[in-house]
Amino acid sequence: MTDGNGVFGFEGVPEGAATLEAERPGFFTQSDGTPMGIQVAGDMDGIVLKLVPEAQMEGYVRSIQGTPIEGFPVRLYRRNVVDGSVQWELLVEVNSREDGHFRVFRMPAESVIVSVGPEYWRSRPPKGKRLGYPLAFYPNGRDFSAANVISVSPGQQLEVDFSLNQEPLFEISGEIIGVPRTVDAKIELSNSSCESLPLVQPHPGQHDFSAYVTEGKYTLRASAEVEGQTLQATVPLNISSDTSGIQVLLKERPAIPVKVLTDFDTGHNQVVSSARVTLVSKNASLGHVKFIARRGQNADQTVMNITGVEPGNYSVEISPYGAYVKSATSATTNVLQDDFLVPENGTVAPIEIVLSNDGGTLKGNVKLPDQSSPATILLVPGHESAKEIRTTMTAAGQFEFEQVRPGDYVLLAFSSVDGLEYRNPDVLSSYLSRGTHVSVQPSQAVTATLTPISLDN
Repeated sequence: MTDGNGVFGFEGVPEGAATLEAERPGFFTQSDGTPMGIQVAGDMDGIVLKLVPEAQMEGYVRSIQGTPIEGFPVRLYRRNVVDGSVQWELLVEVNSREDGHFRVFRMPAESVIVSVGPEYWRSRPPKGKRLGYPLAFYPNGRDFSAANVISVSPGQQLEVDFSLNQEPLFEISGEIIGVPRTVDAKIELSNSSCESLPLVQPHPGQHDFSAYVTEGKYTLRASAEVEGQTLQATVPLNISSDTSGIQVLLKERPAIPVKVLTDFDTGHNQVVSSARVTLVSKNASLGHVKFIARRGQNADQTVMNITGVEPGNYSVEISPYGAYVKSATSATTNVLQDDFLVPENGTVAPIEIVLSNDGGTLKGNVKLPDQSSPATILLVPGHESAKEIRTTMTAAGQFEFEQVRPGDYVLLAFSSVDGLEYRNPDVLSSYLSRGTHVSVQPSQAVTATLTPISLDN
């Protein structure tokens, strides 16, 4: 235990590697729970372990008439940046109390959004109106795109209140078709923000379903396994009245072929196995949908398939092994720069990727105060294609990129990119003027010395 001034001490600690961690109710460790590693060598003092006070959020969920809404779900989503792109992850879900009050403890200092509802349908008199409270994003939005992002500071006490109006509830119902009654078929209902909603299957053996929702856009997704094949269906709904007789037809979705070709310099004895190809949904929502290209057994090693892809817009992300992407197209679409559209019938032209190995080498050093400190380097193409940004970490202040596609680039060095949405062109543009411009020629080496950039607040 520490004393009243936070001072601690250990005696008789053997020399060698050790870890230190501290905890106190109502606080987080500044290292987000990761113990501090130290190398014990004789007496040591001056070690500082920093704790950060946790934040809290509370509020009320009421009707516009001021009536408390009891048992209403309240969700907090945290902003997380993964590989330069924002993803929203569910942090916690609580329910409002009898007086409509809710409270969330142990909130870290980060950006969050808050949603409440929708109300599960409740039994009412047969002739009574079907009314319910809708899904809402703080302060009063109906979908994710209208949510306010709340920046949480250490120790902050936040108040977030909701005032909701009841709306008509519409019944939707239908059945899953295309598979025998004996097959176990799964179905789920989600809103435009990809949040799951309650769905009832009163007779699972009959593949029927029903739900009650407020006016808005929804999606039904169903699937089943039949004789080793995955059958799927996606049905978009735009509900403004009771809707019955919905038929969800399960069938096998067309696979999207991905053909990987090579255009190699025969002077290099380098073999490229292939490339990792991923479709990432561009739909703005709380969901993060990915589909990965895979090879079938005993298939042509230059061909992969992406299966089960839902209709929508996608970004095609390509990570080659030991080469660079010379081109990537689907019919007339340049998928390196443009979105890839999958229509309702799922039929699209194959994605054809050409890899080359005559790329240049780009290496150098970063002017760091401590050369043992890490830094992250971004290699940004001159045309600023977010999908083609490459990253690497320094080792002893040195960095290197191999197989760089010939062209013009901007190099950016950061001591850390935690929280930096560098694949967002609007965010990246504010840093480009502070980067180092380089030009890479085929099979040539380029060196550069970089100065670290501080993240903008």
